[in-house]
Amino acid sequence: MLFDDKSTMLYDEKSSISYTSAKDLGPEIYSVASSSSTSQSLPSEWALTKTKKSLFKSTLYITTSSGTPHHAVSTHCGHSGVTIHTTNDQASEPLITARRYLGDFDVRMPSHNINLKASVRWRFTTHPTVQWDMIMPHGGVEHFEWANSRGSWKLTRRSAAGEEDVVAKWHFSYCSSRLSGDFECVGAGASGELGETFQYVAAAIALAIGKVDRDTNMAVLAGTSS
Repeated sequence: MLFDDKSTMLYDEKSSISYTSAKDLGPEIYSVASSSSTSQSLPSEWALTKTKKSLFKSTLYITTSSGTPHHAVSTHCGHSGVTIHTTNDQASEPLITARRYLGDFDVRMPSHNINLKASVRWRFTTHPTVQWDMIMPHGGVEHFEWANSRGSWKLTRRSAAGEEDVVAKWHFSYCSSRLSGDFECVGAGASGELGETFQYVAAAIALAIGKVDRDTNMAVLAGTSS
């Protein structure tokens, strides 16, 4: 089943960090330039994995191809969103958060002045998409779209000249309700041409897509089994 705006949120991995509440969010959401530097850039290929800490608690990580945890990831029961932390410690400060707001995704990366809205189109369609615009390091505005393709997702960019190319791929699953997946930047997304901040925005939105889809499907399964 595809996404539903009325999906029920489930309890999941959480951090002690306080996050922006709904009352702090306003309608003025905009896009600013994609910075060319961060504290540590994402690898072009990574996996979302979990480490079990106890019977009832596990931690999600963005993990490199060598198996090294690169960033800790928190998901939230209070809203359908995800946070990528600055380090591989879940107690570290949030680096970027993507969460549902009025049906779309609100994406915030305060250290890079990123505050944008990604338009969500997935209700009543078999081909859901998530779209946004960003000002790139070269100064131009480019359009990006995550689109579902036979169970996997592809991220396409469209330049001001109308040229299109695939810049990332995302495949996720949620065995036993725990989200996992594989992410790969390709083409211009892997070359660094689009900027490191773009990689974080693309990753945060991809994780949020997986979280919303997981929540929706788990809620449906819970309803059919009751």
